[in-house]
Amino acid sequence: MSFNKYLWKLMATSDSPENELFNDKLKQKEWLKKHDIPHAKLRWTGSIDELSEPELMKSTCVLKPTDGAAAVGVYLLEPKQNSLYDRKKGRVYSFESLKQSMKKVMRDYKHWSGQWLIEDSLRLHAPLYEYKMYMFHNKLELVMANLKQDGKQVKHWFDPNWKTAEVKRINNAINKEIPPPRDKQGITELAEKVSSLLELDFSRIDIFENDNGLFVGEINAWDGNPSFDNYWDTRLWQKLRQ
Repeated sequence: MSFNKYLWKLMATSDSPENELFNDKLKQKEWLKKHDIPHAKLRWTGSIDELSEPELMKSTCVLKPTDGAAAVGVYLLEPKQNSLYDRKKGRVYSFESLKQSMKKVMRDYKHWSGQWLIEDSLRLHAPLYEYKMYMFHNKLELVMANLKQDGKQVKHWFDPNWKTAEVKRINNAINKEIPPPRDKQGITELAEKVSSLLELDFSRIDIFENDNGLFVGEINAWDGNPSFDNYWDTRLWQKLRQ
């Protein structure tokens, strides 16, 4: 067994009822609210046909399926006069072309419920960095700092002491200029708090930092890219078994 194989095994059973918390983003938000954990505010939920253009044009927002996975179907939308700019893909949509794009996602993933949600964007004036915290027995072992902007996605890996970690993985475009969080202690403590509440041997806690503080984006019991290089595959497997 290895950590990559362990992740593949978890992903193979990800649709089981006991994993409902990790598959349903609405339930995640209820869980985060119940435990008084800061997270992005839910603004709307419903089907594609129930979505209105005025709702999207209010302000910058995140649109995504309630039961999506691996960032599939996620739109980072910014209103621009009569159009919507998707920062994630670097693409401009009209309201109708956006709905067509959403419908294609549903055709490709027929097993999903067809329900969507809009949450307030955490982006303020600066780039919004996401820190994916890899937790083993409630302790931080690895961090992937992530920046999605203008159709590009780049990463910077850190060890628990916020020093650069040399991690090789599929789809692993590196940009070491992505900084560690300003509140290193706070983000570590928040990840430890969430991880301890989940009571899992392994969890990945995705946290955003902006000028207003720290916010949990999603919580996960697995990782969607089990392709760590030999060194990290072995090291993380050893941490899991401790």
